[in-house]
Amino acid sequence: MKLGERDRDVTKIKSLLPFVGSVDSRDANGRTPLMNAVLNSNVQELISLVNRGADSSLEDNKGRNLLHLAALHGDTNIIDVIHTRMQNIESKSAEGMTPIMFAALGGQLQAVEWFFQKGAIVTCKDRRGWNVLHYAAQCGNPDTVALILTRVPNIESKTADGLTPLLVCARHGKL
Repeated sequence: MKLGERDRDVTKIKSLLPFVGSVDSRDANGRTPLMNAVLNSNVQELISLVNRGADSSLEDNKGRNLLHLAALHGDTNIIDVIHTRMQNIESKSAEGMTPIMFAALGGQLQAVEWFFQKGAIVTCKDRRGWNVLHYAAQCGNPDTVALILTRVPNIESKTADGLTPLLVCARHGKL
């Protein structure tokens, strides 16, 4: 099997890794350089690391993947790049959160819109019974809450602890 030019470059880089560290090395939070590129909204570094063979399917210590981290920080350019490699916009973290829940938690209006455009499921619940509206309520961004209210069928949905989105707002001091 003949190696292509890109494959030779990746093979060459991987042969040097024992001497310079792995592109998939992890910090104390279990985050790889690729995850940190996402958290820093560094598209160039993200692309460079992927081209160097970084594994885009890894999760951090909390079971969060690249799409979860990108959604929380709301950079839709980063989300687009990641989505070309990770098609599942319904992937769940260890807590059972989907990327749109992370976007809502971060109050990331454009990211929430992006996930709506891609057909994200808004009725999905995490392990505590929270849906996307509960996370938007916790964040307290009125524009994000208003957008989600256009898609969520039940504004009185309750968590496993019996909290409605309104009670979540009150609990977190969000008017």
